[in-house]
Amino acid sequence: MLPWSRPEALLQLRAVEPHEQILRAKVLSNLGQCFLATEEYEEAEKHYSEAYDLFASTVGKRSPLFGMQAWACGNLRMAQRHFADAAFLLGEALYVEVVKDGLSVSEMAKLMDQILHCMDQLRSGDEALHTIANLEPVKRALNDLIEDPRWDELDETLDLAVLSHKMALVYVAARWPGGCEEQAASYFNARAVAVLKQSDASEARQWLLQAQAIQSIQSAVLGHARTGQQ
Repeated sequence: MLPWSRPEALLQLRAVEPHEQILRAKVLSNLGQCFLATEEYEEAEKHYSEAYDLFASTVGKRSPLFGMQAWACGNLRMAQRHFADAAFLLGEALYVEVVKDGLSVSEMAKLMDQILHCMDQLRSGDEALHTIANLEPVKRALNDLIEDPRWDELDETLDLAVLSHKMALVYVAARWPGGCEEQAASYFNARAVAVLKQSDASEARQWLLQAQAIQSIQSAVLGHARTGQQ
């Protein structure tokens, strides 16, 4: 335990600049990060939660500052093995990445890896993934990304293809009901396949095989759905 339960710097900030809520939130977030690093999760949660609420009420949930805090809270929940809560918070961070100025393939890829890990852990439970409300921010972010023309304008690199494939994996794993979600999975995976077929990168082949496997699964599911409607 660090030698202070309520940091003196934070108390001074409240006394001297009570209206500087954003600065206060940043201080809280930094302190939470220190506690997370030392695995003092209860203290980390206390500071992170207050910072999360402050950013939400001051800069709003589309702000990069809020997105960074949601991501930090998601990291804490993963460390605590609270994967449903982590997925929700990481989904909020992903949404900020989608709506902010400039799409970052690398940042979205980091978030997708964490979200897929959470989903893998949740899949071992009794609850079907598509019934878990905590995944709604993830679905919202990905559905919004499909409508964003900036996504189509990104350079068709190996990293983009892998990211697109992982986004398709989220839909396939979640099994959200509805034709729109099936179309979204097909959209992301089709782009992955198209880019990977043109890539000269040594890793492209293994990713292409995985993306084509998802295509086969989607084709089988759609074929089964059509048969059931006849």
